[in-house]
Parts: sequence; C-alpha cells; structure tokens
Amino acid sequence: MREAGAQPTGPRRQASNKQPLLATPKRHISTWFLVSLLMVLAVGGASGAAMFFYSPDGSRIGMTEMLQSLPVGSLVLPGLVLLVVMCLIPALLAYGIVSRPSWRWAQRLLGWRSLHWSWWGSVLEGVILVLWLVVQATYIGFRAPAQYFTAVLTLLILVVALMPSARRTFRVGSPVTSNAGMGQEED
Repeated sequence: MREAGAQPTGPRRQASNKQPLLATPKRHISTWFLVSLLMVLAVGGASGAAMFFYSPDGSRIGMTEMLQSLPVGSLVLPGLVLLVVMCLIPALLAYGIVSRPSWRWAQRLLGWRSLHWSWWGSVLEGVILVLWLVVQATYIGFRAPAQYFTAVLTLLILVVALMPSARRTFRVGSPVTSNAGMGQEED
C-alpha cells in the first residue's frame, strides 16, 4: 500500500501528467475558424467523392457531358483526388491543429522549425486547391455551384491561415504547442 501523499508510479503516473484537451491555453478564434473551414472542405470532399464513386460514368449525377471533356474515361480518378485532397488531408490537418501531435515525419515533411506542420499543411492545402480549381476551369469550365463554393472556401482557408493571429498559435514552442509535446522552447 502506498503512503499518503506519495506520487503514483508507472503508467498511472504518466497518464495523470497529461493535460486534457480542454485544459490547453485558449486558441484565437481564427484558429477555430480554420478548423471549421477544413472540416467543411472534408465533408464536401467526401460527398463529392461518394457521388463520383456511385456513378463513375456520370449518368446518375448528370455529369456525362462533363466527363466527355476530361482526359479520363470515368469519374473514379477525380473521385480519388477528391477523397484524398479534399477529404482526408483536410481532416488530418484539422486534427493536427486541434491536438497538435508531435509527429516528426509530418514536421520534416511540412514544417520548418518555427511553425507547426499543421499550419504549413493548411497553407499548402490552399495552394493545391487553387491549382485544382485551375485544372477544373481548364477542362470543364467554371460553372458548377460546387466550384464557386470551393473557390470561396479555398480563399478563406488561405486568408485565415495567413492571419497573424492564427500564425501566432502555430509557433513551435508557443504555450499552445508546447503543451502538446513539441518539446522545443521558444528563443
């Protein structure tokens, strides 16, 4: 039996040292807005991909004419792009913004020493979406409501991610990121 006031040992002690998500310092509202934008993009990407997989020839979703102007024979490849670029990646970025995991592979791939990888990923996602919209406009024109919605969403993602108030919360070593175990101190 443990003495009164003694510190727990082993896994139980490690678990008690972790701070719950709600105990982390408050993030600026722009950061939460960025998370919301990424999640809206993820839901839209999932629904778009599902429609393309449901009707690869475009007949059930009224896109047979559009498919003829694409360099692919079915909507499966565009559906995969939607699934990865507009669903899975934004969901992963939103998770990274909220929980701030210290993934070395992600920090090496998407981050420089000064900002968390989820910020760099959000900016890169915005740039990739701009390129995606340019490719769409080149092949099928820019006429569908979903394209305009995606364009506005892309612009908002870039503007919010580049706001100084949002960038401050992504600094490696800031109170928000250091609570999540980034393991680096501010200079």
